[in-house]
Amino acid sequence: MRNTPTNERPKEKAARLKAYRKVYWQSFKQRHARIYGTLTNDEHAEIKRVAEANGRSAWEQIWRESLAYRQGRYLPTRDIQARIERLYGQLRSIGNNLNQIARAANVTGEVKSSRDVLRQLESLEAVIAQFVEKPWKKK
Repeated sequence: MRNTPTNERPKEKAARLKAYRKVYWQSFKQRHARIYGTLTNDEHAEIKRVAEANGRSAWEQIWRESLAYRQGRYLPTRDIQARIERLYGQLRSIGNNLNQIARAANVTGEVKSSRDVLRQLESLEAVIAQFVEKPWKKK
């Protein structure tokens, strides 16, 4: 069989692709490391369950947990993350109320209602205490 231009092109293309892949993977291996491990069926099932509950793959869950551990951070579940965001909103609103009371006190030179200040501070303390003590409990 003769080597016609139509037969050479696919062969040349395949050779170029093979050479490219070789260079790519050699470079990839220099920049990345792989870690292998073994889990029991129970461990795998638990990781998979937690991952699915949080909209992640099992690998992403393992990666995020290890990253959070390394950084000394807490990895919240989807539910707790939503509660944290609501907590931020409540803290902002309490802070705004306290700022308004402080502004009024600065203008008039006196606090008209120390009960309002105490109520806002108690509210702030209660919101924080509720979250810190039992963030996983739903209202």
